[in-house]
Amino acid sequence: MAARRRRRGSGEGSIYQRQSDGRFVASIALGPGPDGKPRYWRAYRQTRREAATALTKALADRQQDRLVLPQRRTVADYLEWWLAITKPTLAIKTWDQYEYLVRRHLLPELGRRQLRALRPEHVQTLLSRKLAEGYAPRTVKHLHTCLRAALSRAVELDLVPRNVCQQVKPPTVHRAEWHALDAAAARHFLTTAEGTSYEALWWLFITSGARRGELLGLRWADLDWDRRLITIQQTVVQTSGGAQMKPAPKTPSSQRSITLPPIVVGHLWQHWRAQQLHRVQAPSWDDLDLIFCTRHGRPLSPRNVLRAFKVLLQRAGLPATITLRDLRHNHASLMLAAGVPVNTVAERLGHSQASTTLNVYAHVLTGAQDVVAEQVEKLLTEGE
Repeated sequence: MAARRRRRGSGEGSIYQRQSDGRFVASIALGPGPDGKPRYWRAYRQTRREAATALTKALADRQQDRLVLPQRRTVADYLEWWLAITKPTLAIKTWDQYEYLVRRHLLPELGRRQLRALRPEHVQTLLSRKLAEGYAPRTVKHLHTCLRAALSRAVELDLVPRNVCQQVKPPTVHRAEWHALDAAAARHFLTTAEGTSYEALWWLFITSGARRGELLGLRWADLDWDRRLITIQQTVVQTSGGAQMKPAPKTPSSQRSITLPPIVVGHLWQHWRAQQLHRVQAPSWDDLDLIFCTRHGRPLSPRNVLRAFKVLLQRAGLPATITLRDLRHNHASLMLAAGVPVNTVAERLGHSQASTTLNVYAHVLTGAQDVVAEQVEKLLTEGE
């Protein structure tokens, strides 16, 4: 006769499986609290074995008076704490965005709710309301991403049994339409930029394919005049406190060298001479060795560069819808259309994988395939 499983005694805790999501719950009854209501310690795990391990540890902690009870904290309490502990681990720009989303949207809308009482419908209603208020789908999706990241940490710490954001559907974000410059428009743009303080910068935008922050982070030491190379080693990001230099670019693959056309090196030489003259005349100068900087040698604000770009577009009579990112896309499209190998394009753009380049610029490659097909037919039929 099979041995009967011993039922846990009072105070030994229990393990059961929830029907709602299939997770296993380790629970210990702790007796009535000051208000007379029963108190429980609970932990939520994916498997029974994990739940048993958590229960064993909790029983040992209770034996030594080290068992910490879940606190009745609000969403606001938790998000304030989460922002503080994630700041050292996140990129400056990412944390700034999270901090803005939390204070501008999450705290006013969800802050007073009990953290453990937060439900999927509360979050879904919030996202729908923001869309109705006119916020862009990308902004609303960022809001969902921020809260999901925060609640994932709360699940790991047993502060909540589940991440309610996993049951919430964020809005679909469609890829923004590009506004490419043809060769004539690019030449007209650069002609309009002649004599401006950012002339060399606009040439780099169009001919290098580098990101805005990467170009603003360039130092003179990163420029090899003889080999016509710039090396991307740092970047400038826009934060709530202004422009800040970040030691490493976006990804490890972003640390790369880019060969420049001779004409761009010439514009950089003229820019260097003008900067040296201004440096002597400036009342103060921060020697950060930056190629593009303020009149005091400090990092340029990415936001101010964007404003200058929009002014130049207007002066050139070009569509105001063109963005600085479009110049990067335009550079990549021209290379692919010219038959440059995808791996080379990916390396120049700083993509970690060529598949990223293929996904983003598939429409350009489709056109290039047509050209290849025509050339193959021409080679095979020339002798007929």
